[in-house]
Amino acid sequence: MTYQRCQYIDRIYNIPISTIDGQGFVLFQQIQHSINSGIKYFTHNGLLIPFECDGQGNKLKPYRIRAFISDVIYCYKRLPYEPYNNAMIQMVRDIHRDIPIIRENTEILKSKVDAILRQTFELAEFTIPRLFIVLPEETTTYNPENWFHYHYRLYFLCECEDEHERHLAFHDGYEIKQPREFLIKYGPHIRRMLTLV
Repeated sequence: MTYQRCQYIDRIYNIPISTIDGQGFVLFQQIQHSINSGIKYFTHNGLLIPFECDGQGNKLKPYRIRAFISDVIYCYKRLPYEPYNNAMIQMVRDIHRDIPIIRENTEILKSKVDAILRQTFELAEFTIPRLFIVLPEETTTYNPENWFHYHYRLYFLCECEDEHERHLAFHDGYEIKQPREFLIKYGPHIRRMLTLV
């Protein structure tokens, strides 16, 4: 009779090999009976040894694993700490290393979203003025630069709920030193605004 050497913790056990259909197998029940009833997993050269299955993937009874006569099979109550577990542990370590960066980026995103929401609500509450007037600005006659040029100032009007309460915005207005260039640049927008109003 031939035996399969099986190692559990630091001790090697000899388990009889059963021949089924001309192939050598180690019966699961014999391993549990000879070594420990809690054993559930087996490895050979660092690879998990699966139980023998039929064509549909069902475990064959009696439960058995393929025998490796010249080598030792390692037995475990739970999956061994092997390189594939090391890879998973390394992945978890990488994730733990990245967590502070993820938290920092999340805080940045939250602050940006908060700023965008605040801007959106401010735009909803404080609309951009659409009504304006352009008035000539008083200039000093002592400055020769003002003799041949007119200066204007643009004032926005507050759009109150009551049309009779409209007033100038609390602002000094915008000085227009070059009215021709101003009209060339902003004329199309002013025309559109006048059409809307």
